[in-house]
Amino acid sequence: MSFLRQIGIVPLLLGIALCQTSWVLAQYCKNATQAPEEFSTCGEGALVEYVAAQVPNRLLVDWAEEGLTNLIPYLDWIDCPVNTDPTVSVTRILTICQSTLDSRDLFALVTSKVSCDKDNGPQPMESKWTLRINLITNEMDFENILLSQRALEGLRNYKYKPAGYTILDDLHQPIWNYITSNWLPNWLAPNLITLTGLITLIFSYIITAYYNIDFTHETPRWNYLLAAAAVFIYLHMDCLDGKQARKTGTSSPLGQLFDHGCDAFAVHLILINLITSLQLVHDWKSIMSALYVFIPWWLAHWEEYHTGVMLYGSGLWGVTEANYAVCLVHLFTYIVGPAGWTWTPFSFLGTRCDNSINFIERLCSFISGLQVNDALLLTFGFMGASLFLQQVVRVFKLSGSDTLLNTTLPTEERGHKDLGFMASGSHLLQILWTCIGCGTILILPIVPPSHSRIVFEIFGINYAWQATRMIMAHMSKESFQIAILPNILIMLQILNFFVEAFEPTGIAYAVLAGTAVGYLQYILSVISEICAFLGISALTIKARKMD
Repeated sequence: MSFLRQIGIVPLLLGIALCQTSWVLAQYCKNATQAPEEFSTCGEGALVEYVAAQVPNRLLVDWAEEGLTNLIPYLDWIDCPVNTDPTVSVTRILTICQSTLDSRDLFALVTSKVSCDKDNGPQPMESKWTLRINLITNEMDFENILLSQRALEGLRNYKYKPAGYTILDDLHQPIWNYITSNWLPNWLAPNLITLTGLITLIFSYIITAYYNIDFTHETPRWNYLLAAAAVFIYLHMDCLDGKQARKTGTSSPLGQLFDHGCDAFAVHLILINLITSLQLVHDWKSIMSALYVFIPWWLAHWEEYHTGVMLYGSGLWGVTEANYAVCLVHLFTYIVGPAGWTWTPFSFLGTRCDNSINFIERLCSFISGLQVNDALLLTFGFMGASLFLQQVVRVFKLSGSDTLLNTTLPTEERGHKDLGFMASGSHLLQILWTCIGCGTILILPIVPPSHSRIVFEIFGINYAWQATRMIMAHMSKESFQIAILPNILIMLQILNFFVEAFEPTGIAYAVLAGTAVGYLQYILSVISEICAFLGISALTIKARKMD
């Protein structure tokens, strides 16, 4: 039970919830284009005709294409100005209705207002104005709708533009193509591949947390090998999902969002396991390591939002190389042992003499005391800082150019984004505010050392939530704003540390629970709404998509 209380179980709960809910969503999306069973006595296609006449949602197009011929009797009560000729095409009727009614996904709302009559078919019980009022007042529990119709339309027209692939990426392409063509069955959904990779990371994280809950203990040697294998599997699953989508003809904006959303959560899992392998404790070194990784990764999506291009690397170093570097760190720990990271290879330069006024002597003293993990962190820190500066310069240079009309994005890809110098600055400040707030709860002794993972979990989940919101804003071509709730919870947690109004550890658990619930609600709602809008399943491939 002590382990369960130590929050290492949180990734497991998130993984289980994600798997279970994704399966439910898959079944929902699979059945979304089927008429409810209780209306089967209304005659063939009767309910379909009724709903298609009133709510011309894209989900209903499939129904309309299944041979429906007479929608006219069900159009009178909504005053839809259509030709009364019974031969008028379904497409024409849907087009006219599209301009007459709000094209929200009101399937559940409409079907709840229909009564079934065996002789006369489905009968309306509410006027269209009542339906609209119900939607506005959220009477039908539509308050959880996160994506507007405009955002969904922007998402459907999303174009992915990757760049910056490295030599190692090019060398892997034939391998990934061969695996996709010869080993992956056509029924395997791309998102399921991504989820499988994420589950391996969650499993590895939980095992590591079980043996080293407070970052002060060593884990069995085999666990470091497991951590390396988890990162290796995730890396390749993350690259195979897109190829599988193209192979099965199931490429969609949902797949891209699912991929990058899983990446946002995976970054935290990979980082914490890396800190464990490097024998770092909860101190400034582990905190800076988190910021080295989190900020540049988030800014890559900030840059994509403003330029339309997702830059994966510099041509020599990129995401693939970074993942392999993490694997090598875990393998080093497995082979040499954790003590290998605390070795001081430059001790021959002399002892420390911090009070010396001679710069060379002080520098030699500093270097002589460096451990292997210190040298590695300095290298990572330099790379992270340099990447941060490059990202900021590229975005502000482009967004401030009059000749580029404040953006490199083509007009059709701008949508309703907030672009330009001021907008990019505002977004950057929001990102830094989030990271500074999360970094503060890591720096302050808010919880005892035995509960250190709580604050790291808060940081990781909040980070995944905020980064996913930016990814969603870019794909849907909408304005971006961070989720205020998790940041407010963190500010209250910091305030409580100084005023000591409540027990700090209990508050930390409450903040973690609130952040985790909000994050899950957001991602599951977004997945559900996108599935419903595009008429697809999250984790299954519909038969009609198959070759």
